[in-house]
Amino acid sequence: MRKIKIDSLLFSKNSETFKIYDSSGLVDINRIRCDVVETSAILKSMNLLPYENIAVICDNHSCFLSALLSIVSAGAVAVPIDPQMSRSSLKE
Repeated sequence: MRKIKIDSLLFSKNSETFKIYDSSGLVDINRIRCDVVETSAILKSMNLLPYENIAVICDNHSCFLSALLSIVSAGAVAVPIDPQMSRSSLKE
């Protein structure tokens, strides 16, 4: 199995060599790149603690990828939460 770092693909000049699809179709990789850079900068400005946990509640969509990469890029830990979970389960 070949391992490829997704961030190196997103920020490489050859990012057109792969494609990402979600439920709405082909995702613009440049839009994801911009979202990651902007959101990561916002998170870093919030003075996060190293490896602080941040919940990601999102359907299987390109916004999940953007959120995940932004959080990790900011030095925090992304904790994916199933959006179908009930509020009472989330409180536990």
